[in-house]
Amino acid sequence: MDYSFLKIKNRKTTVFLICIGISAFFWLLTKLSQEYEINVDIPVVFHNYPDNLILVNKPDSIIQVRITDNGFDLIGISIFGAPKSIEMNIPDMRVNKSKSSFTQSFTLVRTKLEELNQIFGSAKNLRLLGPDSLVLRFEKLATKKIIIIPQVEYLLLPQFQIKGKPELQPNFITVYGSQSSLDKIDTIYTETKLFTDLDKSFTEKIQLLLPDYMNADFKSTELVVEIEKFTEAKINIPIPLDFIKNKNVRLFPKTIDIKYTVSFKDFNNINSSDFKVKASEDFLEVGKLNIFLEEYPAGIRIIDYQPKVAEFIIIK
Repeated sequence: MDYSFLKIKNRKTTVFLICIGISAFFWLLTKLSQEYEINVDIPVVFHNYPDNLILVNKPDSIIQVRITDNGFDLIGISIFGAPKSIEMNIPDMRVNKSKSSFTQSFTLVRTKLEELNQIFGSAKNLRLLGPDSLVLRFEKLATKKIIIIPQVEYLLLPQFQIKGKPELQPNFITVYGSQSSLDKIDTIYTETKLFTDLDKSFTEKIQLLLPDYMNADFKSTELVVEIEKFTEAKINIPIPLDFIKNKNVRLFPKTIDIKYTVSFKDFNNINSSDFKVKASEDFLEVGKLNIFLEEYPAGIRIIDYQPKVAEFIIIK
């Protein structure tokens, strides 16, 4: 094989690529020396919001300008955007108080042209595209105490139940906003949560869903859930005879069976005296009683009780 031919060919390829690179470099210099126009978004940052007022609108946070300059000066701006933001001190803005509860702080953007020109000092031409003005609308700050409602679901493992009622700590929140916005709400909801395979008590931080233009001292609360292992139990309770006075009666049946679930810890603490059963005469059917379970121990869950109807006869 003739390796000298390959060396000559590789040398020609290298020379060709260098020529292409030099041509591209000079082409780029020519293009960048020409003038171009680009649109640039300049961020606006507001400082020193008034303590006794609350913002009720969403002010413009971008000033858009069109810059004319050569490509060398514009290439960095095109890639990285505006090198600085416009800082707005709210107490220095002009104030327009209306007859209603609203107060407006505003600035005409054209008054910031000098500052904008300083940001792009080398630009040959800078033209403002918008907005014409920056307007912040405020209302007097009001407060309201509102209940928090959890949006939570629980899936427990077999033989486990929630003891009592899950608690939010705290379950009320004081919110701050305009009076008009506070009048529209009576509850604050938590984020939606699903807890699965539960077999023990837990405490979980849960976020609050606060409406727009509304603040609060805290943005989350703690969900406290007590979980215990439960078992099924049954107890037999006599039906009371106080539904009828001064007469001897015979009941059929004389007792009711109550089926319930109870934690293992409280299983031996449940007594028949903890239950209150009431019998009332059914005036539509002679000799019939309606049975009601009026009271039962806290911490248990009633599955069912039977019977709910009994019969009686008066013995003369």
